[in-house]
Amino acid sequence: MRLLFLFLVVPFPAYADDITCSGALVNINQPHGDPPLGIVFDDSGEFSCSVDRRGAKHDPLKSCIAGYRCRISGSYVANGRTYNMDEIKSAGAIK
Repeated sequence: MRLLFLFLVVPFPAYADDITCSGALVNINQPHGDPPLGIVFDDSGEFSCSVDRRGAKHDPLKSCIAGYRCRISGSYVANGRTYNMDEIKSAGAIK
């Protein structure tokens, strides 16, 4: 009975749906030589997606070029009208 009670009390993490941002990529330099923060401003003008490259073993936005259009999709954590990308499932330049 105690085990059943544990399952009812312990909250399970909520998983976010995936989102896709397509638009101009802007890099924002970080202090202390950290990799730049990548932000894709969606073409809709309603939201943007940010990518924190710190701690990544590779650049998840390698195929995109700052100032040009890029598409990223994956899971996120919402912060107002900005979606902080949690796990990037795909990223690439848009021609």
